[in-house]
Amino acid sequence: MDRVGSIFKSRSRVSIQLALTRLATLSATDAEDLFPDQHKAVSGQHADPQFAQIVEQMKHNRFFTLQQSWVNQVHPGLSLS
Repeated sequence: MDRVGSIFKSRSRVSIQLALTRLATLSATDAEDLFPDQHKAVSGQHADPQFAQIVEQMKHNRFFTLQQSWVNQVHPGLSLS
């Protein structure tokens, strides 16, 4: 069993080293293709927050939270009470 375990460990070390070598040679474009930025796609579907309105609400209601502001923007008319 010890020999099998040591062979498995050495193979896994070699495969990790190969993977790291391959990752090191990736260009930035290749990395973007492998790991696409999902935030860009999602954020383009939503309107920007009304920051001035949020600040005014926070000034007039000290219990107003960013969570409430987010819900107001995503679901207008819905209340968190």
